[in-house]
Amino acid sequence: PARAVPSGVDDATARWVRRLREANGGRAVRFAVSYSGFWAPVAALQFLYEPRIETPMMHYLGSLDTVVEEGRSHALVDRCVDATTVVHPGGHHVPVAKEWVMPLAAFIKQHVQDSGAPG
Repeated sequence: PARAVPSGVDDATARWVRRLREANGGRAVRFAVSYSGFWAPVAALQFLYEPRIETPMMHYLGSLDTVVEEGRSHALVDRCVDATTVVHPGGHHVPVAKEWVMPLAAFIKQHVQDSGAPG
């Protein structure tokens, strides 16, 4: 992970970032999946979004989500270089029907194979 933690970030946030990196052995995350994810406009967290997120991400958005405003979800997608978006006809939940799980399985398979990791 090359993204530097800015000097103005509070100690708790800096510790959180260090713990996350240590938990993954200092390796970059190969991919991520977000359900009802959103951009957090907190000034202290903007270093997480700029420069844009390069980790391949799949974003699941519920077309009837009343918890996360649609614009905030799209703002997160816009802050990703390599984003795949799936919109399901539900609310603020993880869709588990086969038609919504299959794109997830394909995304994971693609990124595990692309990395050369055993899968």
